[in-house]
Amino acid sequence: MRIDEHSFYIKVAWRVPAMCHLTPPAIDGGARSIDIRGMSRILVAVSTAWASQRLVEPVADIATRMKAEVVVAHISRPSGGQLREQEQSDGEAALKLLADKLKGRGIEVQTLLTFADDIAHAILNTAAERNVTMIILGLTGKNVFARLIAGNVPVELIRETRVPVLLIPPDWDSTF
Repeated sequence: MRIDEHSFYIKVAWRVPAMCHLTPPAIDGGARSIDIRGMSRILVAVSTAWASQRLVEPVADIATRMKAEVVVAHISRPSGGQLREQEQSDGEAALKLLADKLKGRGIEVQTLLTFADDIAHAILNTAAERNVTMIILGLTGKNVFARLIAGNVPVELIRETRVPVLLIPPDWDSTF
């Protein structure tokens, strides 16, 4: 699929308004298209340095096309002792990797590292506080059992959000 700056759209399903997909203008009767060229701030939630590396190309591509500022956030569940130190270190590495690569492409970037019991609501609160117009989340490829234990952040985001959410699969190997 080829999308240029004149045909960048989000398809929003009428029955599930929070579920969004990047597509050309809708051609089916069950959806409508919204031009998003005026959006200016993207929140990218990252979990690991691996996820950050996988998101560099698609986030840079979208941010450049939209002329958007990017807020890169790492949100972890609170823990104690060495585990918290390791989580903080891993979060800082994930933030630094993505932020440095985006800045190297001329994109304005802010970073945020925080701890919260409910990651999905922390992402939504951050989006509201920072006036975000789109959320990008890289999927990790967790299995069903891992999602039951850790919670399913993408599903919770889609269910509760008021802004478009773009989910990038773990095996995505191209730009838009």
